[in-house]
Amino acid sequence: MMTNTSSNRNKAHLGLGALLLGLAFISWLVLLGGLAGVQKLDSSAGDGKYAVEFEWWILWFEAFVLFLAATGHFLGFRASHAAVVALLSVVTALSMIWCNQWNQARRTYHSRRADTLFAGFLLVSIFNSLLILVLGTIPDESDGVTYRKGTSASAAGPNRGIATPAAGATVV
Repeated sequence: MMTNTSSNRNKAHLGLGALLLGLAFISWLVLLGGLAGVQKLDSSAGDGKYAVEFEWWILWFEAFVLFLAATGHFLGFRASHAAVVALLSVVTALSMIWCNQWNQARRTYHSRRADTLFAGFLLVSIFNSLLILVLGTIPDESDGVTYRKGTSASAAGPNRGIATPAAGATVV
């Protein structure tokens, strides 16, 4: 049985997750614009269209992971949070690596396009990291954990707020 405070906490987590998903999508758009601009710059310089192909892969992988995170978050697939957090961790690591690469490369490009690509990777890394923290801590109502009666913040006693397994749940 969930208390009203626990329900409000879940709503706050869901709201924060929705806000971060929106900001992550906006940062993805910044990354998209920066990557398209740098590819145009590379094509004009004769480097070819394959100069930034791995960055494009990261961009579309990020879009796929954000789609999974949004559908899992908004449709209530709580069991998928662990997989989404794992995929977010992978794409965040890739984004951080390329953020560092473009931080160094933008000095040679001397272009706002390279600066935009760097900013896109930086924003994606930041919001993915925050999403990992938020989505990884959203309480899962299907895990069989309930709270003892009288465990509100004002309840007195030695067992205040201690989670216990629900009746019939297996404790590992």
